[in-house]
Amino acid sequence: MSLVKISKAYINELKAKQTMPRTPEPHLLMSQADQVIAYNKGGEPDGSLAPIHFYAIEQASKTFQICRRVLDLGVGTGHVITKMALVNPRIQFLGIDLSEEMLNIASQQVEKFNLKNVILQKADMTKLDQLNQKFDGVMSTLALHHLPTNLSLNTVIAQSLKVMMADHINLFFLI
Repeated sequence: MSLVKISKAYINELKAKQTMPRTPEPHLLMSQADQVIAYNKGGEPDGSLAPIHFYAIEQASKTFQICRRVLDLGVGTGHVITKMALVNPRIQFLGIDLSEEMLNIASQQVEKFNLKNVILQKADMTKLDQLNQKFDGVMSTLALHHLPTNLSLNTVIAQSLKVMMADHINLFFLI
């Protein structure tokens, strides 16, 4: 998607008569073992998040058809990134999260499917410049609502654009 299209969409959103206030939910961050286990269970094929994950994978795969390197912000327990990697084997994925507990389960998912095109890393999505890498796609599924302020959300969007290769802007955010 071009910067012009993104700008037009953003302007249309600003002009929309009906708006919903953003309700940050940092208190819903999952760092306790029981929370992580419950969230992981929701991501299983018969879990409550499975339909949302299926939708995200289908739409993100369309968005990233021409991409070679995709960054996943807030990778969580890895259900989305592993399935994305399975259906898009030519794409290299980097999944980041701040939660060691989430990354441990995501690691198990990557090992379970023996994926060579997924790397997981503990990192802060508001500090993407510290990755010192460029991507032609950035995605996030069900993580951005955890950001504590509108400023932090704006920071993530700005950082996402900065880590994009100059000739590619492919974003998929499912908040």
